[in-house]
Amino acid sequence: MGLFDNLTGKEKETKKEKKQRTFTASKWGGKRGEVEGVMHLIATGHTDIKRAPFGQDFISKKDGQIKYTEVKTGTAKLSKLQQKRKKQKKGNYKVYRTDRSIF
Repeated sequence: MGLFDNLTGKEKETKKEKKQRTFTASKWGGKRGEVEGVMHLIATGHTDIKRAPFGQDFISKKDGQIKYTEVKTGTAKLSKLQQKRKKQKKGNYKVYRTDRSIF
């Protein structure tokens, strides 16, 4: 909402509309982060990249080993399931972080 919105006749945004706008922006930011994460995996020599069912975003192979990758944007935290998966997989679980800025 801009400073002069009331002067131009625009109605004030409701809480529900603001929540929906924030959710949509967050969802697209996460999708952009996943695309950037796949590009990073390809650039660093990972092969056979697949979407994971739960606990991580991607499963890939590098140097004959299976690697698990979770992509996070901004200051997002790992969920309890992701923390559990990271503990189980130890060195093969990586969290790839991206910033929220636009290319």
